[in-house]
Amino acid sequence: MRSIEGVIQGSTVFVEFSGGCDSSLVLATATDVCRRLGAPDPVPLTYRFSGADGSDEQEYQELVVRSLGLRDWEIVDFGSDGDCLGPGAQASLHTTGLVWPATLHFRAGVYAGLGPGLLLTGEGGDEVLGLRRSSWLAEAARYVLRGRRVPPRGTTRQAMRSLAPHALRRRWATNEIDAAYGADWLHADLRRDLVARAAALAAEEPLSAADWGPYHLSMPRVWIGDHNVRAFAAAHGLRYEAPLMAPDFLAAVADQVPWWEFRGRDILLRHHFADVLPAAILERRTKSVFNEAYFGRHTRAFAARWDGTGLPEGVDARWLKDHWAGTGAIHAGTSMLLHQAWLATEARA
Repeated sequence: MRSIEGVIQGSTVFVEFSGGCDSSLVLATATDVCRRLGAPDPVPLTYRFSGADGSDEQEYQELVVRSLGLRDWEIVDFGSDGDCLGPGAQASLHTTGLVWPATLHFRAGVYAGLGPGLLLTGEGGDEVLGLRRSSWLAEAARYVLRGRRVPPRGTTRQAMRSLAPHALRRRWATNEIDAAYGADWLHADLRRDLVARAAALAAEEPLSAADWGPYHLSMPRVWIGDHNVRAFAAAHGLRYEAPLMAPDFLAAVADQVPWWEFRGRDILLRHHFADVLPAAILERRTKSVFNEAYFGRHTRAFAARWDGTGLPEGVDARWLKDHWAGTGAIHAGTSMLLHQAWLATEARA
């Protein structure tokens, strides 16, 4: 984190800011650091989408910006073009090809227009500040040590599950991931393999707070995503940092936050960040969703004309075509297949 302070003094600082708890925390902390260093205030960078009510956080955004007294605010209104196949995403796909996470493609044009600087995000907050394997143990301990009461049956059951042997935790993770993630677009063998790999990673979650940081940073989706965002940002003169995933921040959390406080992000925020965040953010229980914004009219228009070719063996193209062209919510797990299908179609054209 000290290295970031050195960069702040000579850079414009942008903070990708949705109005959620994590990005609000990073923006508030960055504002405090900039002012202590005598540097210009950070600039919130906010994406807005029309026709996607679940992504609307304007009320919370304005509350945070007002409470911090920030004057500059970069608002990018995508309208209905924040789609994974919107004009900006298509231009980036032509240049770069498949990239995880797929949402990097519509952000590439934004990065190009910012100019050099430091780009901060609240990425990782859900995992770093949220519930862990030990959270149910902490909840059970709260009942026993403070209230001198027997924990509810559900809490006791979950606490015992967290102490179960690795093989049992892997079996439970397999069932839960299979039910929650679905992956109905994969043929049976591939789906079983995907779920098994994900369950194996989940079952490795450590109980010790000291081991949590290295475990989280070793997850493929985390380190691959972090690498690619850095590369996209660097291509446009931006240094990207996700402070909530910085190794020294993770080490500080493990060292200074008692294990019994990991009973949810709201508890951690109230105990440790009440001095920098408005009460409405600390008390917030809702969370925005962006699937409707990321998979909109451009996705559905492509699906309607797509002939089902261009995908790897083992993927149910008919299922995907109906899914992408339909009126229901589109599964985020299909985003890279969507891009692969589009690239294959464009190559033939």
